[in-house]
Amino acid sequence: ANEKILPFIYDTIKFVYNSKDYSRENLFIAKLDKKFAVLDKSNKNIIPFLYDEIVLQGDLFRTKLIGVKKYGLYDKSGKRIEYELYDDAGYIGNDTYYLALGGRILKYVNKEGKEVDKKGNKIEE
Repeated sequence: ANEKILPFIYDTIKFVYNSKDYSRENLFIAKLDKKFAVLDKSNKNIIPFLYDEIVLQGDLFRTKLIGVKKYGLYDKSGKRIEYELYDDAGYIGNDTYYLALGGRILKYVNKEGKEVDKKGNKIEE
């Protein structure tokens, strides 16, 4: 049962755990040459090696661009939910994420990137 899943080329590799239920995803955060990415078990890039930091928060990955303190969000399939335009981003529970700029929260979004209120309720247009 000792099966090599990923090649031995990365500086670090760690399993991705879902913080909501502590289950293990079939994804890995890998570091190579001071850059982080998210890989699946077939070694396919889900999120490319472009980041200083990648952390799973709720159902989304918070990404930090290399060299600047700008954060964005990706889902587990590798779809970008929000570009790295924000000074801070994070999960506040209830499937709700905040995006902040200049020390103040600009908006809240759900895991699909739809704008919601602080409690996670969809905002009607």
